[in-house]
Amino acid sequence: MAERRSSTSNRTRKSAAKVIEEHKQDDNTIGEKEVPFHRPPFHRAYAFGLVTGALFLFSWIGQFLTQLVVEHNDAQWQAFGLALFYFWGSSQSKEGDERLEQKIDLLLRDRGIDPAEL
Repeated sequence: MAERRSSTSNRTRKSAAKVIEEHKQDDNTIGEKEVPFHRPPFHRAYAFGLVTGALFLFSWIGQFLTQLVVEHNDAQWQAFGLALFYFWGSSQSKEGDERLEQKIDLLLRDRGIDPAEL
């Protein structure tokens, strides 16, 4: 049993020594051969940023187009409402017209002209 323990500890020592030796080697080497550092392609290195930026731009463009539609509809509604008020006229403008007409009739009568003839 003592032999088994010593053989297991020897294997552990050897494997630990091997791991330490591997870590001592430069990261750019595989065995004795040096391997140059390769950067990942741009789309892989910055994929998260590219996707996030694309989603932001799409949402921004969508918001802009939606705002254009809303403003267009508001402008149509406002034009319709103003045209309707212009057609109906307001109560204040009618009162003003009636008062003005009465004043003109009074001035015409003062000068001796019958307003019905005009």
